[in-house]
This record gives sequence, structure tokens and C-alpha cells, in this order.
Amino acid sequence: MIMVDTNIIIDYLHGDGIFLDTIMESDEIATCGIVYAELLHGIKSKEERRQITDAVNEFHWIKTNEDIWEKVGDNLNILRKNGVNIPFQDGVLATLCIQSEIPIASQDKHFLQIKKFLPALELYEEKHYAGKDKFPLK
Repeated sequence: MIMVDTNIIIDYLHGDGIFLDTIMESDEIATCGIVYAELLHGIKSKEERRQITDAVNEFHWIKTNEDIWEKVGDNLNILRKNGVNIPFQDGVLATLCIQSEIPIASQDKHFLQIKKFLPALELYEEKHYAGKDKFPLK
């Protein structure tokens, strides 16, 4: 199972779905509330909302339990103390992936920064595309 970040789904919905297609060939796709909320935040039409909802309903849903919030705070504190300032939602997503023991697929450099100080975070791109330029983090 692979957690797919918002940017991967947006690319897919805009017709650049090669990365998500590649992931779906070999793994089950997961999502969570924070990704769904980010997707809904950016919609421009009822049709986009329907597309997003339909897409997300096809994925395995990882729930965010109450016990995660203390760990999110601790992880964000570790990152801040090491000079890494990331969006809150990326901290939640990284922590959820660590707790669920699933890699994240993203094209966001924040996850490379997070991994330096939270090495339990597994990056899909590093695992499957190490040393290749095919799907580099942006």
C-alpha cells in the first residue's frame, strides 16, 4: 500500500497521470482526510469535485486517530529544532505514514527534508526510483 500525496492526484486529474498509473500497476493506493481536504480546497467546479470524490473513493482510506496528534506535534518540533519548516499538513501526512508503516508517493521536496530527521518515513520514490531520473521529487 502507498499513500499518495495531493500533488500526485492533482497531476492525474489534469491528465498527467503517468506517476499514479505506474504506482497503481503494483500497489494499492491509500489516501487520508488531509489529502482529501487539500483536494477539495482547490476545486473550481462541481465537476472537479465529483472527479475528486470519485477518485478518492477508489482508494484505501487511512483514518487519522486521536493518538496521532501528540506524535505530529513531537515530529514537527524535531523538524523545527533542526531548521526544517514545513507545512503543517505535510507533518501530519508524514506522521500518518510512519505510524501506518506505509511509504508516501509525492513530488514535494518537503518529504526529503522530513526524512533527514524522521528516518522512519519511507519515500516511494527512493524505494522504486533510486538513481533514476524518471520521477524525481520536484
